[in-house]
Amino acid sequence: MTYYYGAAYYPEQWPEHTWEPDIRLMKQAGLNATRIAEFAWSRIESSPDCYDWTWLDKVMKLLHENDIGVVLCTPSASPPMWVVDACPGMLNIDVNRIERPAGARRHYCPNNPEYRLHSVRIAGAMAQRYGNHPALIGWQIDNEFGEGVGPCYCDVCAAEFRNWLKEQYASLEALNEAWGTVFWSGQYNSWDQIKPPMQGSRPFAQPLIPGLRHNPGWVLDYERFSSDSFVAYQNLQENAVRPHTDKPVTHNGMGLASNNIDYYDLFKTLDVCGYDCYPSVVAESYSASSRNMSHSRNLTGKPPWILELSSGGGFSTWGGARPQAPPGALRLVAWHVFANGGEMALYFQWRMMAKGAEQLESSILELDGVPRRKYEELKRTASELKRLEPWLSQTQVKSDVALIFSYDHHWAHSLKPFSNSFSYSDQSGALYDALVAKGLNVDVVSLEADLTKYRMVVLPSPILMTPEIAAALKSYVHGGGVLLSTFLTGVKDWHNVGIWDRPLPGYLDDLFGVNVVEVDPGCPDLPTRIALDTGACKCEVKHSVWSDVLETVGRDTDVIGRIVGSYRAGEPVITRNRAGKGLAYYLGAWLEKDALSTILDEVLNAASVLRSPIIVPEGVELIRRTGGNLDVTFLLNWTYAPVTLNLNGLYTDLMTDRRHEGVFELAGRDVAYLRKES
Repeated sequence: MTYYYGAAYYPEQWPEHTWEPDIRLMKQAGLNATRIAEFAWSRIESSPDCYDWTWLDKVMKLLHENDIGVVLCTPSASPPMWVVDACPGMLNIDVNRIERPAGARRHYCPNNPEYRLHSVRIAGAMAQRYGNHPALIGWQIDNEFGEGVGPCYCDVCAAEFRNWLKEQYASLEALNEAWGTVFWSGQYNSWDQIKPPMQGSRPFAQPLIPGLRHNPGWVLDYERFSSDSFVAYQNLQENAVRPHTDKPVTHNGMGLASNNIDYYDLFKTLDVCGYDCYPSVVAESYSASSRNMSHSRNLTGKPPWILELSSGGGFSTWGGARPQAPPGALRLVAWHVFANGGEMALYFQWRMMAKGAEQLESSILELDGVPRRKYEELKRTASELKRLEPWLSQTQVKSDVALIFSYDHHWAHSLKPFSNSFSYSDQSGALYDALVAKGLNVDVVSLEADLTKYRMVVLPSPILMTPEIAAALKSYVHGGGVLLSTFLTGVKDWHNVGIWDRPLPGYLDDLFGVNVVEVDPGCPDLPTRIALDTGACKCEVKHSVWSDVLETVGRDTDVIGRIVGSYRAGEPVITRNRAGKGLAYYLGAWLEKDALSTILDEVLNAASVLRSPIIVPEGVELIRRTGGNLDVTFLLNWTYAPVTLNLNGLYTDLMTDRRHEGVFELAGRDVAYLRKES
């Protein structure tokens, strides 16, 4: 396998005489990949059907001559002014019905038919010209769908939403029933009465009208429709590119839950997952980025391409100057990508932009194009990558533990929150962090994933439930799997309506052996005390976010956490139930960090999950890669202080060939690559 290392490049913004020295510096640093043209539509087609390929031909030729592979982007994220003029009504209309002006990026409606035609045409023209170019290594469709913009609420989207609903529901009567529109006399008599809501899941998609609250089924379905709209728009361009090329096609997605698009659907037809990864270059934490990397490597089952990677600080496009990357930071984030399964790492960006909205944004080269310390750091990292490439190629990140992340659950929690102290995404992140801190690889997967590959599955607050999903979870546990689900499980059906015809957790009460008899949102000023008794550990802990008060209904249900010290004293909140060959744990309260770690130890031990023999302190990332007889551990110290580790075995440093056993010193902001010896 070839590993790609480089940076995004925007030659259209620079005079031609700068191209050759810029690209020569890339080669001299040992870089072998770049990404170009994502915002270059007006340079390629300055007016209708008036193409100028000359400059791009020259750039592609220069890159090929310098052994730099190219990810070529379709430029539809930034339509030129003439396209906007040619497509009345193509501009994005936000949740408050305000038109997003032209002259920025992603200001289009993905459902506008005229704009779709222009997007397909430019994508097809680029593919026809460069689909077999020797420099080409892949395609990127558009740029960061939905980021900073969100869904469109225009008249075209309103009509398409109604068409989408007609496909989902057999009749208007079925829709009224599913959404529960009888509340507030919201029943529809005609499909034409249904409009886009004025509420979305993202912070900037909130209504300006005070106190506005919409039907939960309506707003959730609009999130689903909006996601499907971007998927359909992408697939149109994908279908225009594929006939002219055999190179991989991807898109550069953002963080796990940073926009309103279901990435499981978006990447379903793409060859590889493209992702933008922005770990902090100064913080002593890697957790959010680690979760994103796990998600990205499980979207297509192939090593992801990181198409944008943190390159530093200094000036900031979005206000608030950021600290500059200290020495070692760019090497650290690159190895974070490759160790976590990435095949490509491209910094944003190669050379600082002098013009436009992103002028002076962080980069490898400053405005003057002179190579300095960042450049030298990339040169070192490229040399290391070349040496370690054989070990990376022969090993993979394998996991015994999966954490399910569902976009439907994320949207449902965001659109109708039950507590200002609770965030679905944050809870998922805390569970992931607690597991990774134990030296485990964790796969972030969808509800549709094959769970039988895992010894243990964690299911954070799956508020929506169906009989089909419940059946899959039961099959997993009865077959010998160990499942941990947290509070707010199975509260509502897939239409975002409360489950009323059976005990909660809906469709899963028999699996967990409990009924939820009452819920009790926590109060930070009055935390509830819980007595834990897992057998291995007896202690008292606190919670202050939420609790599901339980009653046990199963013969094999054990209570391992009870409320103490209030009128609820003795009531169960954490349980363990044997079902078939497996176990189902119900965590009915959100616990503080140490208490959560204790519960996870209980579940991991029950699932017989093996951990790395190397115990790492907070701030040190451990990624274990295996393949055949190889067992390679990457250690990344995100802190600024040296750490002393006990290897609990014999290892060889793959960079120096030195052997280490027992005590091992890892400098601050440094990386170690250790092969375990048998």
